[in-house]
Amino acid sequence: MKTDLVFLIVLGIVIAYIFVLYKVESMADVGNTDQIKEAVKQIYMADVEAIRNLSAVATQIQASGLTVPAHMNIKGRMNIGPDANAKDFPEWLGLSVENAADAHIRLKTKADENKNVYLINRDGNFKVHAQGAGDMFGVNHDGHTYTRHTGDHALHINGDGNNPYISLGKTDTWDKKKIYIQNVDAHTETPIFRVGVHGVGTLMDMNKSHGVRFPRKDGRTTHFDWEDNRNYIRGNTSIDGSLITDGIGMRTWILNSYVNNGDKIIIDPEGSVYNADRWILGIIGFNQDSNWDKMGGRIELYTYVNKDNNWCIRGELEGPDDRAGVRILAMPINYFDKAWGRGKEERVNW
Repeated sequence: MKTDLVFLIVLGIVIAYIFVLYKVESMADVGNTDQIKEAVKQIYMADVEAIRNLSAVATQIQASGLTVPAHMNIKGRMNIGPDANAKDFPEWLGLSVENAADAHIRLKTKADENKNVYLINRDGNFKVHAQGAGDMFGVNHDGHTYTRHTGDHALHINGDGNNPYISLGKTDTWDKKKIYIQNVDAHTETPIFRVGVHGVGTLMDMNKSHGVRFPRKDGRTTHFDWEDNRNYIRGNTSIDGSLITDGIGMRTWILNSYVNNGDKIIIDPEGSVYNADRWILGIIGFNQDSNWDKMGGRIELYTYVNKDNNWCIRGELEGPDDRAGVRILAMPINYFDKAWGRGKEERVNW
């Protein structure tokens, strides 16, 4: 390649030199011959020096590349790598970096190898690689984005406004279809973490002063751990399971085949006895007699507290063969203590 380059340069100089001699011969009658010869000699010597300089540049490029000790402006297109020709680029592409393996661009600072950062095209996936740490950011070919942190602070997102938010939803959608996560009053010491839907409004608020707040469709709000340290549940509430307070839950069970007219201490299926200091009980009786519809009958059931302060049940059935079932509801007494306070009950005389 070096020999070809030098040959082309020399050939160009020779052609130029012949052209100059032709011009000089045609002008011999209009000037001094010695002056013309001196001018031609100077041109020739300049051309020889130019050939020497180009030869040195060609040698340097092939041996160790080219160093340009000044600013360089490129008005055309540029290719780095052996697999493409810059003249074949589309008009909008000014630079191409190509490699048979992964294409890298190194950003180096302060002559410190440990601070190198690489922009990499790894099999169609864009990576930002930190020297000694690995891939720290990436955008895959399918648009999946990820970040990595060598410690706990994995992602830091800032917004200059007082209420920055992040939206999540399908491409080209907005109202009623995109969820947002927002830091409301981010400039204060009591910011609010908010989740909502664009075009609909807030679904949940949470901050250190009023706990968690859920706006309802009817305009009211359910609060958990409000400013007065109480929870407020608005609207009808269905509980599929046990309701626990201070470690004690409300319990329900069925006492089947109650047949006698005597007293019976109420014991649940787990063998627990219910003391009046901790529990309030209610009962509902129901018929288990197959002849009830034909013969009719009567069930009388009630609860009372015995001398040991345990809840008991007493029943009166009309016939000795009658059968009754009992649904029992046991509620911890602190349900009522928390709501009204012990000793504030009012008695009503009928």
